[in-house]
Amino acid sequence: MHDPHPMNPETRRALKILLSAGLDNLRICLEDLKSLGLDGVAASPDALETLGRWGRGGRPRHFAELASKVASCAHCGLPPAVRGKLLHPPPGKVRILFVDEMPDRVALREGSAMGGEAGALLWKIIGAMKLSPDAVYVTHTRMCRPHPGQDVRPFASLPCKSYLEDCIRLLKPEVICALGEKAGQLLSGEKACLAELRGRTMSFASLPLMITHHPAEMLAHPGLKRETWEDVQKIMHVLGLA
Repeated sequence: MHDPHPMNPETRRALKILLSAGLDNLRICLEDLKSLGLDGVAASPDALETLGRWGRGGRPRHFAELASKVASCAHCGLPPAVRGKLLHPPPGKVRILFVDEMPDRVALREGSAMGGEAGALLWKIIGAMKLSPDAVYVTHTRMCRPHPGQDVRPFASLPCKSYLEDCIRLLKPEVICALGEKAGQLLSGEKACLAELRGRTMSFASLPLMITHHPAEMLAHPGLKRETWEDVQKIMHVLGLA
């Protein structure tokens, strides 16, 4: 049937963006209401996942598409100076995915995943594992770095969680290593301290999850390097490198 009032492409794109944002906001509101334990909120995990897919326009099929979504995300309204990004993945098969809580200030300035001495120490550890740089990828639970004290939504309701899950789905790593207590808590879903999280094999996105000290903490407290190496050896065992 012929439409007597055809919509021009620009108007169609604008409506699509508004609809996508509305669906995403609806999903976030439902998740927040459900987390508060309010009665009458019918929001099953399947329903929330469906709304998440609709709001994001479907799951990205290519890493470049995912990187573009992260780069254009304005969910938290943060300025460009504190907004992170997904780096282009290595050409090889990613065997281990390191996950930090959020990009540090040096990383934001350099456009890297982890900057300065902490980043250099992480790559030393990777070298000691006898892993090629092409077999490693580094990302974050929160793609941006909020200002200290700035109110942010829970990790479960942030687009960052979906971005991380999509990143894992596209890269297909064999094991995930969370760096530091906060990243470990967010991925494991446990509020335990790092001493209780370390040394255990948990799960995130149906993959083995290991948790160890953050390189910045090792720099501040060199005695932690021994414990970190113990954790790394367990990761190597999972990868068949021991």
